[in-house]
Amino acid sequence: MSDNILEIKNVTKKFTLGNDKIITACDNITFNVKRGETVAIVGESGCGKTTLLRGIMNIDPITSGEILFYPKNENCRDIAKLKGEELRKNYRHIQMIFQDATTAFNPRMRIKNIITEPLINFNIIKKTEINEKAAELLELAELSKDYSDRYPHQLSGGERQRAAIARAASISPEIIVCDEATSALDVSVQDNIIKLLVKLQREKGLTYIFVSHDLALVSAFAHRIVVMYMGKIVEIIDGDKLQEAKHPYTRALLNSSITLCKQNVKH
Repeated sequence: MSDNILEIKNVTKKFTLGNDKIITACDNITFNVKRGETVAIVGESGCGKTTLLRGIMNIDPITSGEILFYPKNENCRDIAKLKGEELRKNYRHIQMIFQDATTAFNPRMRIKNIITEPLINFNIIKKTEINEKAAELLELAELSKDYSDRYPHQLSGGERQRAAIARAASISPEIIVCDEATSALDVSVQDNIIKLLVKLQREKGLTYIFVSHDLALVSAFAHRIVVMYMGKIVEIIDGDKLQEAKHPYTRALLNSSITLCKQNVKH
């Protein structure tokens, strides 16, 4: 079995604007993700990091390149080419946590139905088992079972993200993709969410791809950091070796993160 769980090879994504102008959001992106590690993708807004995630999830299919996935006990597949039922089945293996659970959740559904919906869709549990399973998943996300019958608007931002984590983890995926999953939260809540993700990774052997604009944040838990600028990768560096970063853009991101941290401390 390959040490890599995902190999992104020469991935390019282009968009055509109304005036027939073509914009390249991701330009020949290549890197791998090892099984059980956290790879963070960092860069300023508009650098192409979220576009890359949406390509990995096949929400916005890539223009060219390959995204090779090595699931356990199954053959390697290029998930960029999956369509229809094959694509739906692949979501058993790869789940996504969005930046804002408020827009990701159906406001008319109770939390217990939201977090068990993937299990129902894949016929893993019966509807009569929803209450029991929801309580188990809420405990996994360090929430009380009392949240089961609440609606999304009755939860705080951090609680909704915990519910989003519970839903993503419900079907035991191999990879969870996080798109700015903590950026809308207070610093103290961010820290608790990161600790929960790290705990679940340790217990379940999860692999994370974590998009963020905050280099200082991801350096605390990411094994490797992919730095993107204007649609290209400019540097890949170990999370604990940021001080050795060589590219000027990475250094600038690092310096701005340190400055921001100092300002927050002063306040």
